[in-house]
Amino acid sequence: DSPLLLKEATNVFKFYASGRRYCHGLLATLELKSRHDLISRLFNSVVPCKDEISFEVYMNDEAMDHIVFAMARKKAAKTMHKELRDLQRFGGMVPSPGGRKWVTEELAVVSESKEVAGDMITDVVLDQVFGDKSFEKFGKYFISMHFSDQHPGKHRKMLLFKFALPDIKHMDDMVRLIALIPYYIDLIGRYKLSSQARNKTDGAR
Repeated sequence: DSPLLLKEATNVFKFYASGRRYCHGLLATLELKSRHDLISRLFNSVVPCKDEISFEVYMNDEAMDHIVFAMARKKAAKTMHKELRDLQRFGGMVPSPGGRKWVTEELAVVSESKEVAGDMITDVVLDQVFGDKSFEKFGKYFISMHFSDQHPGKHRKMLLFKFALPDIKHMDDMVRLIALIPYYIDLIGRYKLSSQARNKTDGAR
C-alpha cells in the first residue's frame, strides 16, 4: 500500500483524497517551516514563518458555474488581485454592502460580481468563521480562499484554501476552518447564477 502522506521535500508533504460528489478529488499540501538545519532555525528566529496547509479541490466541470471569487486579509487580497491572472481579469474589490451582515473589517473580498460575493458569504460562514466575533476567535489561522472556473492550469475549475497551522496542542482551533472545505464544495456544486449575472459572465468569457 502506498503511504497516505507523500514526502515531496524535506519540509513539504502532500496527501490526496477523493470520494465526494461534485469534485474529482482534493490535494492537500503541508508546507512546514524548515527545522532540519541550523541556518533555517536561525532564519526562522529572525523572520518568523508559519507552518501552512493548502487544499486544492478539483471540481467536476458540470458542478461549477461561472465563479471567480477570493477572500483574504486586506493586504493579501490586494496582492492576489494584482498577481493572479483570473482575479486580475474577471474580479474586482467588493465593497461592504449596506443592509446585510458582512465579513469582518480585517478581510477583503474580490469577486466577478456582487451577486457571487453575496451568495458565497452566507450567514453560516459569517457565524462560524468570518463575522466580527467569530473571526476574532476562529479566524486567526485563516490565510485565504480562492474559487475560480478560470484557473490557469490543468484544472480550470478549482477551490483553493490556505490556512496557517497551530501547534499540536491547538489543532482543535482548525475545526471550523477545515469544515469550510466540504461546505463550499456542496454550496458551489449546487450553485447557479441568475440569468442576468450569467449573461454578463458569458460576455466576459
